Amino acid sequence: METYSYLQKIIWQEFSSQYLPDELPLKWEQAFIDQELPDIARRSALRLRHGLKNDHVRELSELLETSSRDPNHSLIQTICDATLIDWADESENWIVLQKVLNLIALNLKQ
Repeated sequence: METYSYLQKIIWQEFSSQYLPDELPLKWEQAFIDQELPDIARRSALRLRHGLKNDHVRELSELLETSSRDPNHSLIQTICDATLIDWADESENWIVLQKVLNLIALNLKQ
């Protein structure tokens, strides 16, 4: 559980500073999702990798993939609290968050 708390804190820091409502579009447009979101996720992965101990990179990647499949996962609630965005209950938001989490996970593996 200690590792999970550590990873949860790292995710809180990333999402509370990089995924704020004022910095994201009011409405998700496909161009943003296809063109900008992958770069945002790549930069997140770089920051997260830099802030993590090497042995936790794989664990974080797996955690992001797991949480992307479950809107009730505790990490999703952490992200909702950090960003003040209801990612889990709004279907459009959930789809975007799933993409972000999976893109970050993919970039962490590279």
